[in-house]
Amino acid sequence: MSKHDSDVLIYSPYKKEDLEEKNIHWINSFQSILELSLKQISKLPIQFTRAFLNDVKTEQNCKVLIQITFNTDKALVSSSESNFKYQKQIQVNSDPENK
Repeated sequence: MSKHDSDVLIYSPYKKEDLEEKNIHWINSFQSILELSLKQISKLPIQFTRAFLNDVKTEQNCKVLIQITFNTDKALVSSSESNFKYQKQIQVNSDPENK
């Protein structure tokens, strides 16, 4: 795999600099939990990549795209499509304030 290829891309369609620190922390924590859980479930050597909107510079290839969004401010989600090639997309939408 090249440096732009992965089995699973965990993607947040937000510019990191536009987010509050608590939301960045929540996204990073959620990505870690998700990554560990998928590794435990699959027992396979899965290559994970994590990215915010501004991290994706060129074409990104992956088998599974997991896009993480949260409800607090939908205006932060980019309306422009990133250049992804994937076989399966999973949308995860949650609210870090919801307990």
